[in-house]
Amino acid sequence: MEHTSTLSTLSPFDDGVTVRHQHMGLLLENGSPNLAIVKALAIVHAGLFFDHLCDSCGSGEKALEICSLFQEQLDNRAGVVTPKRLLLMLSMQYDMMQRPMPEVIWWLSGTQSLLEPFLTEFFQALHHIAQKEQSSQQR
Repeated sequence: MEHTSTLSTLSPFDDGVTVRHQHMGLLLENGSPNLAIVKALAIVHAGLFFDHLCDSCGSGEKALEICSLFQEQLDNRAGVVTPKRLLLMLSMQYDMMQRPMPEVIWWLSGTQSLLEPFLTEFFQALHHIAQKEQSSQQR
């Protein structure tokens, strides 16, 4: 039995990326996004991002300040802040923390049908974490 695969894909922008997305469970066999997996990954990575942010900033207050800047961008989204721009902002923040962007986010970056729901869930989760953290600091 011969098995063919396009795993020579080196970039999330290459033609064979669909196979990789299916292997990761991000796409269903029919090609549609597996939103349950995308949401779970977004929540996990938002939590890790917030903790890395706190570690690199040295204080929860500075981390909350950065989270509020992300939220301002989302609130003023009205067509100006695209998923690619949000991804760039996120990438720049990872650079500032001197951390690599998680590989799963890199693999999502080339596929709009995955990137947009991931970023939406990621920033909603980040906002929720920041609100909880802010509430606990005020007590």
